[in-house]
Amino acid sequence: MAAKTFPGKAFCVVKQWILIDLTVTPVEREKLTSLGLLPMTLFAHEIVLDSKGRFQSGMWVRSNFGKSFTEDYMFETKSTVYLLWGSGLRKEASIGAAFSMKAA
Repeated sequence: MAAKTFPGKAFCVVKQWILIDLTVTPVEREKLTSLGLLPMTLFAHEIVLDSKGRFQSGMWVRSNFGKSFTEDYMFETKSTVYLLWGSGLRKEASIGAAFSMKAA
């Protein structure tokens, strides 16, 4: 599905994910929008599969800003489409908090 929707783009299947809506100022939102980005990021506790072999199974990942969120399970960044497998969470956080998250 990812290859069909986003031809040529790497994909990464993740579990135990948190989709983070970033709390941003109107100026920050405008800057992101002008760059074609969403005020969203993804944190996943477990990588299942990475199509380009960049990450090993079982590792955690934190994405860059999103470009699109489709079908409620495909989160696209500039270089990767993350396939959200299973149940996850959707939370709100500041940019600083979201980008400082790490796996325990």
